[in-house]
Amino acid sequence: MKDEVLLENLPRTANRILNVLWRCNKAMGVEELTEALNREYVEHLNRREVQKFVRLLVHAEYVEARRCRFHIYYQTLGFEYVAEDMY
Repeated sequence: MKDEVLLENLPRTANRILNVLWRCNKAMGVEELTEALNREYVEHLNRREVQKFVRLLVHAEYVEARRCRFHIYYQTLGFEYVAEDMY
């Protein structure tokens, strides 16, 4: 994949999730992230699998999680939230 960053300390799927978040450059919920990941990498991951790797990225401080009403949105650190992106 073009312009892909791979961090040696992360599993392949976590790297792919991070790259999708960087390329999309917006806060994403798990459902949207799962769809983008499966489409971009022709994967067949389910929501729970993606959620597991997103938690790893949050714990490693590559991604932050923010709650907006009943949903949690994930983004790479340093990204400024735009309220419209979350609705």
